[in-house]
Amino acid sequence: MILQCLSKDDELIIEGVQTCDLANDERALLANQSKTPYQEPAVAKFPSDLRQSLLEFVQTECGVSTDVIKFISMYADHKGKIAYMKWLQTVRELV
Repeated sequence: MILQCLSKDDELIIEGVQTCDLANDERALLANQSKTPYQEPAVAKFPSDLRQSLLEFVQTECGVSTDVIKFISMYADHKGKIAYMKWLQTVRELV
């Protein structure tokens, strides 16, 4: 199972769920995401108990704690600010 997650406002959100059979050499799926198999229905349409179970799975089995989620949010903010500062420096050099 491949879970596509994101962090928004220090909250974990599962955006997509895929399954693949690695025993039957679907490793290419992991290497090349452009050839993804059927992915529907959308996670938002899952029953609430299933969504909650998926969140618990990611948190307990995959070790994605609230601290990890907060770190990812802060890291993304930091990278965004650095990119913005580089852009400003480039604009300054042009002007």
